[in-house]
Amino acid sequence: MHRKIVIALLSIVSIFTSPSHAVDLYLDINGMSKHSEDSYIYRGTTRDYNSRNSGLGITADLNKYFEASGGFYDNSYYHQSLYGSVTMKHDLLYRDFSITPGINVGLATGYENTPVNANTLQPFLIAKARITWHGVGLTVGYIPP
Repeated sequence: MHRKIVIALLSIVSIFTSPSHAVDLYLDINGMSKHSEDSYIYRGTTRDYNSRNSGLGITADLNKYFEASGGFYDNSYYHQSLYGSVTMKHDLLYRDFSITPGINVGLATGYENTPVNANTLQPFLIAKARITWHGVGLTVGYIPP
């Protein structure tokens, strides 16, 4: 599975770094989540959510208002997920900082046999904001229930 993830990420990088596509690429380090509840019940058993959603991804600026992302992470149900998404965004500049609010839509895997009871591809919608200082950013997102 990890080999497929690496091949997929390298394919994304090669598409966006070809001479005909001059775009900025960013490494995404996926880290954590905060759930509205500490645990959930699945098939009669109470389980704790995974709040350490480690993973890696790549984001490519497509233009001033859109970016595309892809990668993998350990989801809240302890399954590995692959994702691909597009974000509509707008940069707000203030001195050395930029604040970038956006709406992210995409698809993720890894939610079969979970309380979400999804098919292979689970759609998602995330309201998010990124704060960037000298090329290093932190993104916080909210996924509605």
